[in-house]
Order: sequence, then structure tokens, then C-alpha cells
Amino acid sequence: MTKFPEFEASLLGMLVDKCNADRERIAEVLKLEGLDGRTLVARAVEMRMVEEGRLARLISQYWELPLVDISFPYRRFLVHFSRPIDDLLAHDLLPLEFHPDELTVVSYYIPAKETVRQIERARGVPVRLYISAVSPVKEALLRLREEVRRFQAAEPADCGTDKELFYDVTADGSAAVLREAFADGTILIEFDKSRRLTKTVESLDPTEPQAVADLLLGKSMSRTVAPGEDLRPLVDDFSDTVALFEGELAEAILKLRVAPMMFDSEESQ
Repeated sequence: MTKFPEFEASLLGMLVDKCNADRERIAEVLKLEGLDGRTLVARAVEMRMVEEGRLARLISQYWELPLVDISFPYRRFLVHFSRPIDDLLAHDLLPLEFHPDELTVVSYYIPAKETVRQIERARGVPVRLYISAVSPVKEALLRLREEVRRFQAAEPADCGTDKELFYDVTADGSAAVLREAFADGTILIEFDKSRRLTKTVESLDPTEPQAVADLLLGKSMSRTVAPGEDLRPLVDDFSDTVALFEGELAEAILKLRVAPMMFDSEESQ
């Protein structure tokens, strides 16, 4: 378990000793009601007592905690929605990894010991804390809270173009949407809680003949995916799995395949 010494007093001393912060300005911060570690770090950066990257490095070094860059896609956090994370978000703790024997979180401050104990008791595993700068953590938390809201409202998780994330989210039957490039256009792939997989042609290459656009654009095809059935071939192979789907798009693709064959047959006569 990571040890969490009292943070606020030590950080105030660090601001004076390491960052040459003005004691009067620190006193101004101390007047804030309900001052805690989060407020202190945010205010120190806001009042330009110290550059946020430097402050993160100082906190990491002083408390001997790993410093991480969380500029990677926040969408990866979606895989955690099958587990409650409200208590983490309430304390500005960003979940990184859930393991059977450890919970890894990122923040820009050191949470109180009791907060950490409550989280550990609730999950039955120790907490491992990583440190990052204020802005990227707050931005990721903001986006994560919005995705949590969408999830709790039963809205599908938006996986962007990340297929691996789509597979992770849908593995337990959760709803998700994915967009995939296709012939210089876009295919919208949706998986709902009834395990229905739907593909819709959202856009096409502008140079496509109008007849092809009329045939494909906005058309959909779908099928029910059985529990335990591998979703990957159904998503990855657009053309080869058409026969497994039903709907206007499947019929349109089959027409496009038959048309050249009919033309070739007429030419040979």
C-alpha cells in the first residue's frame, strides 16, 4: 500500500522552500474555506506560484511516487464502467488499471489517508497512486464524467475509431458505437444491449457514382450476436460476412455483386 503522509502542510512548505512562493500569497490561499489538497494544488497553479509541470515533478519526487503523462486517449477509461467509480471521481482520482490485487489511480495531489482507506476497504485491494499535472488530469476527469453520464443513461459508449476499445466495452454486453473508414467513406457500427450488431453506411467517397450512393448511403444491415460469439470477424470483414446480416444494406451489396456478373454474362452472349 502507498503511504500517504499529511499532504497540505508539507506542500505549503515545499511552495516556500522550493518555489520561492510568497508567504503572503500562501496565507491568502489558507483563508479559503474547506481547504484540502486538491484546492491547494489547483490554487497554487492558478495563482502562478509554480508551473504545474514542475509542481507535479516536485510532488512525485518528494513523496516518491511515479510521475506519468496521461495525454493518451481518455476513451480507454470506458473499460472501467463495469465497476463503480463514483467514489474515485468524487476525489479527482482517475482510474488507470483494475487488477485483482491492486487499484492504480492518477491524481495531481495526495489524497487524505482516510479517503484512501475507504477506497481500499470498498474494493478489498490496495491503492497505487501515480502523479500527473493538474490540467491533463482535470480534462480527463471532465471527459470521463461525461462518458459515465452517458453510460448511466444507457447511451452507448462512443469508441471513436478504436476497435480494440469497442471489443473491450462490448465483451460484457455493454452498448457501444464505432466508426470505421470504408472506401473513403465511413461505416457506423453499433452494438446494443440486446446484442444486436448494426452496420450503417454514414458517408461515401464523393466520387462514387450517384447510382451507388443511392443504393448504399444511409442503408443498414444487422444481426443478433450470440453470447460467446466472436464479434471480431463480424466487424472486421465488411464484405465477406454480408450473408450473415439482414437488411437493406445487405441486399444492396448483393445487388452490386450480381450486377457485374449479369453484365459479363450479357457480354459473352
